Amino acid sequence: DPKAAGEQAARRAAAVVRSLGGKGAFADADEHLQDQLVIFMALAEGKSELLCVGEGADGDERGGQLTLHMRTAMDVCKQMLPTCSFEVEALDGGGWKVVCTGAGVRKA
Repeated sequence: DPKAAGEQAARRAAAVVRSLGGKGAFADADEHLQDQLVIFMALAEGKSELLCVGEGADGDERGGQLTLHMRTAMDVCKQMLPTCSFEVEALDGGGWKVVCTGAGVRKA
């Protein structure tokens, strides 16, 4: 049943977010996952948004800049999928919002 599977996935995702506690609790994904999600955002059709943690000089995930892995993943996606684009916005209070206009890749 697709609806039940979706509800189960939502419950599991909520549990993961709760398990993050204070670190990155505002973000959609932690610093280890966000760069992996960018690939799917770039392949998808339309716009996707992701709230991200950063890396500050003092280890504060709400400060500094996007992680090197995140910046590299976006650069590689733009090189391989020239029709995708990324907009990065610093959030008040720290963190980042990444908006991707995907390439709309479809199965041949």
